[in-house]
Amino acid sequence: MNVFTCWLLLLLSTTAWRAKSPVPVASSTLLDCSVSVDAGPDQTICEPGQPVNLNANVSGNLLSIQWSPSTGLSNPNIPNPVATVNGTTTYTVMVSAASNQNLITNWDFSQGFAGFSSDYIPGNGGPFGLLSNEGTYAVASNPALTHTNFASFGDITGDGSMLVVNGAGTPNQIVLCQTVSVTPNTNYAFSTYVASAISSSPAQLQFSVNGQLIGNIFNASSTPGLWQQFYATWNSGGSTTADICIVNQNTAASGNDFCLDGLFFSELCDAFDDVTITLVQLNADFTPPTGLCVGSLPFDMNPYLSPNATPGGSWMIDGLPTSYFDPAVLGAGVHNVTYTVTQAPCSETVSFPVTVDPLPQANWAIPFGICQADPPLDMDNWLYPGTLPGGSWTINGQPSVGEFNPAIWGPGQHLVSYTIGTPPCTNEFSEFVEVSPVPSASFSIPAEICDQAPAFDLNTLLDPGATPGGSWIVNGTSTSIFDPSALPIGANDVIYQVGNPPCDAFAWQTILITNAQAPVPACGQVGNDFLTVEWPSVPGATGYSVEVVSGQTGGILNGNTFTLNGLAPGETASFVIFAENDSACPPSSSDTIQCSTLECTPPVVVIQDETARCEDDPSFSLIAMVADSFPAGAWSGPGIIDTLNGVFDPAAAGPGIHTVQFITNPDGCPGQGVASIEVLPAPVAEFTLPDSICILDTALIQFTGMADTSATFTWDFDGGNSAAPPNDTLQRVTWSSPGQKVISLQIDQDGCLSEVFSDAIEVQPLLQPPLVNCRSTETSVEFYWPSDPAVDSFLVMVLSAHTGIMPSDTSFLVDGLTPGEAVAITVTALSANACPDTMVLASCIAEACPDIVLSIPPAPDICLSGNGDTITLTATLTGGPADGVYTWQGPGIVDSLSGLFSPGAAGIGAHTINLTYTRGSCSYNTSTSITVRPTPVAAFTADSLICLTDPAQVSFTGTAGPNATFNWDFDGGTAGTG
Repeated sequence: MNVFTCWLLLLLSTTAWRAKSPVPVASSTLLDCSVSVDAGPDQTICEPGQPVNLNANVSGNLLSIQWSPSTGLSNPNIPNPVATVNGTTTYTVMVSAASNQNLITNWDFSQGFAGFSSDYIPGNGGPFGLLSNEGTYAVASNPALTHTNFASFGDITGDGSMLVVNGAGTPNQIVLCQTVSVTPNTNYAFSTYVASAISSSPAQLQFSVNGQLIGNIFNASSTPGLWQQFYATWNSGGSTTADICIVNQNTAASGNDFCLDGLFFSELCDAFDDVTITLVQLNADFTPPTGLCVGSLPFDMNPYLSPNATPGGSWMIDGLPTSYFDPAVLGAGVHNVTYTVTQAPCSETVSFPVTVDPLPQANWAIPFGICQADPPLDMDNWLYPGTLPGGSWTINGQPSVGEFNPAIWGPGQHLVSYTIGTPPCTNEFSEFVEVSPVPSASFSIPAEICDQAPAFDLNTLLDPGATPGGSWIVNGTSTSIFDPSALPIGANDVIYQVGNPPCDAFAWQTILITNAQAPVPACGQVGNDFLTVEWPSVPGATGYSVEVVSGQTGGILNGNTFTLNGLAPGETASFVIFAENDSACPPSSSDTIQCSTLECTPPVVVIQDETARCEDDPSFSLIAMVADSFPAGAWSGPGIIDTLNGVFDPAAAGPGIHTVQFITNPDGCPGQGVASIEVLPAPVAEFTLPDSICILDTALIQFTGMADTSATFTWDFDGGNSAAPPNDTLQRVTWSSPGQKVISLQIDQDGCLSEVFSDAIEVQPLLQPPLVNCRSTETSVEFYWPSDPAVDSFLVMVLSAHTGIMPSDTSFLVDGLTPGEAVAITVTALSANACPDTMVLASCIAEACPDIVLSIPPAPDICLSGNGDTITLTATLTGGPADGVYTWQGPGIVDSLSGLFSPGAAGIGAHTINLTYTRGSCSYNTSTSITVRPTPVAAFTADSLICLTDPAQVSFTGTAGPNATFNWDFDGGTAGTG
């Protein structure tokens, strides 16, 4: 391959020339070749085709530089080309520099023209000065000293000598020559400084060695006094000497006047260095695992790497460095898994979301109040609304078909488990279910108890085998002590209740309390010689006896009447009446009563019989007659509220058989009559009941009024039903609909009606499970539900690995989530009434990131001119809202938010620009490549004068990339090859 080599000569200022002080050959026999090159450190790129800036650091008098291989280089002959690298490549840079040993003697004309020869002659004077004539030269410190039209300026050092030449109009004339010794087959550099002495027709000079022109013609500047350095290189071949010359190619007679200084001829030295550009292509692809749940076994992520992936990288799971994916620890939700492989400075990262599903819901509600006597229960009815049916049940470790039979399993606690799902994603929920035994409430009572008997513990009445720990109710009052003295005479209702509904039992019996009622005697018919004592029948009495405590003897007992005869008129006798009985009480005795015989013959008083009256009947008047008249007299006895008119008030008398007496004394001889009036007790309709019950419960309505066992009870349960007989003192009532229920009772006892007694109970509906709704963002979920007046408060339990807050009484917020992450909770409504709490399971998933696609329109290649104008990069977004934040990154980005790109800041090369679009916790990435190319420099050299039949050599001396297009205009000429 032919490689075009552009030779460069280090341009030194005059000050530098003084400092360099090139060493003449005579002063040094050794070649000073102090040139070195550093190709720079090896580099690593991450993408094929990525541009790389090569940069050779050269020390010494650099003349030429060449990089190889040249494929992909923007310019192989400059120190800092841009390489487009498609694979690992080692580039070699070779530099050539001139030695400090200047082989030319008297190079600065400090010794005049000594050592040189010329086709010109020394100046011979004329009207304009020493160099008035063409083809003459002179060594001077200022051109103006040799010709009046020449400009005034100094040599390249400012105070030395120069060669001033009035050019001849003949081409190829030698201005000066000098012969030097050279080494065969060695490269040499030949240079000089030239400045125009006059502005018209600047000199056109060319180097010549051993009679051969070398290099291109170099033109002096038209600006007088502007020193410019020109150079050429030459290979000595087999020569051992070199006749080095400067030839003037300008044939103009006018002008063509110039100055020379600082001649330099030196051997060239070469230096080499390598730099390797390594292409590293990393692959971080992996296949994300699927079908995971929190019950899946932990595993290593490395087996999921793609076949072409680069091993040995690092894993991040939810921002934590680990390759061990443990679904149980990470929990349900979407987890960000990232694999990064790095070989500095290259790094490749791939991320995928990996979803871990929660275990299927297996919760069920624990049933309460199961009684051994209850029918079999369908356990699937216990499942929560969010629990899938179709799982398997076990009871005490034994498989079950989903039926729980209390009678078979018996009393006690039984471990019940429900399992749903397929391994490994199965879930089990276990709880104990309690079966209560059927209690016994049987007890035995004595036949009767005297009201004088001591109090005793009712629990002593329980039968063997009865369930203790229950409660006792006596006449509607809770008590465990039976005190006869504090209870009414007669039948007393005793109830024993044990257990909790529906597994409870109760028994009801009546204990009879007797009080051995004392007789209440009254003076009956009396005469002059006899008197009688009468008394009402005493309940339970089996017989009577009379003691005459005043000492009289005799007397006849006839039923409830005792007659004492043989008395003197006006005689007084005292009596005590005893009532015998078969009860536990001893015989009872009346108070002492005194009766007196008359001292005259009394009238016979007859009192009209009256039927039994109810206690709440109105008062009425009694009628007493003597013969056929209604004598005036005085009434006395229980219930008499008007002694003159004989008005009897049943309520004032109270229940029982009452003896009333009428005494009349019309003639001074009093007569009297007695009569018995029965007042029937009025029943009292009273009961107690709870203020409220749940519709599932049974209301226990306890009768607390008064009535005989023969009374008729008329209940109105306002739509409710009771299985107990109406006369039972404990009614167990249920309702099929909620609402306020008004209960009423009226009692009919022997024709006596009680007042209607009523009371209300609130039958409360079952709490409905909260209707939980969900609203979500990409980072949060909020559960919310309506309020319920029947709910005291709501309790939220998080089932997943999250925490949250309740912004209100009816909402629950969980934030800090990743898109697609699931949250599961239970919401328990705590009842504010008699109905049980209720619970519901709810789940919600944070919104997934929208499927947004970013694209950046391709940017055309940019030519770098100065710093270059900035351009604003744009992107298009599809598949979602554009309310996020754009962030631009990469070389040349001077404003990351607006995407302002500066070619000058980026520099030459292909630059990768990354764009990140962030919206909440969602981010999206894309990239593009922008190529900044150097502005080509169009420069060339060409033969200034050729024969019409000869070709002209045009050499490109500018800079351009390998793909540059050259548009030549040869002014009618035709380009050839060569």
